[in-house]
Amino acid sequence: MRTPKDPKSYYWTHIKNMVIGDVGARRAVPLLIVIAAIILALSPAAIYAETYPTGEIYVTTTTDASEIDTSGWQDVDGVEVAGFSVCGDKLLYQGVIYNTVQIGTQCWFGENLDYDDGCSNATWVDNTDVGWCGYYNDTDYGEGLLYQWSAAMDGSTSQGAQGLCPSGWHVPTDAEWHTLEDYLWDGVTGTCDGTRTSGTAGCSPAGDVLKAAGLCQGRTPCGTTGFEGILAGYQNSVGSFLSRGMTAFFSSSTASAATLYIHSINLPVTTVTRWNNSYSKVSTHSVRCLKN
Repeated sequence: MRTPKDPKSYYWTHIKNMVIGDVGARRAVPLLIVIAAIILALSPAAIYAETYPTGEIYVTTTTDASEIDTSGWQDVDGVEVAGFSVCGDKLLYQGVIYNTVQIGTQCWFGENLDYDDGCSNATWVDNTDVGWCGYYNDTDYGEGLLYQWSAAMDGSTSQGAQGLCPSGWHVPTDAEWHTLEDYLWDGVTGTCDGTRTSGTAGCSPAGDVLKAAGLCQGRTPCGTTGFEGILAGYQNSVGSFLSRGMTAFFSSSTASAATLYIHSINLPVTTVTRWNNSYSKVSTHSVRCLKN
């Protein structure tokens, strides 16, 4: 990444030691935009921000924009921010910074999607998919939003649709979830059948290595992939929030008429469970984006 030529002369403001998984840090970019707007009000200079691999962010004003190479940067609410290039880079999307992680041939978000396109304004109706999204118990724990299926898919019904993911990314299919778990299966423990019966677990130790470190009750290996699966729970079809701290439920873009295909990881087990007829499109689940 580039280093500012002379931070002092360009009035760089440095936001240090961001921990991207922390809720405060994930909200740093909107705060950054507010700071930048204040600076702009006091100066006719341009505003730039730059992220570094450590997660640090710099913001600046300068009357000499030629001194800063902004080619390939994203423009977010008037603030130009260094953009995603290769898997492993951080990605800024709709005001939130996400880690990205390469696992086998796939590039995944390293956090749950946390983008509200207005879906939280939908009025919840029991047993009906109205395109709702929201936080578990209406509290932002830094674990991303929970989405009804039509909200996650942004109205599409096609497998592999972009949904609410950024351009160039999509909501993974049931088969793509299996590609992930099969890559992480040790090939010895149990089985890892991509068409296993709904509610059947398999592919050990994929469930543990997909979790965030510390969520395996002392088992190893644990949390080794960078996927950082957190046990964010879900909301059932009548609006009750359940299973936070116990289970993570990840939506796919594969569905039948009334139900969707989900892959879940659970605190006490090393496996991944596949569901294809147990959870309706009404219930809400976490979403991970997958690179095209």
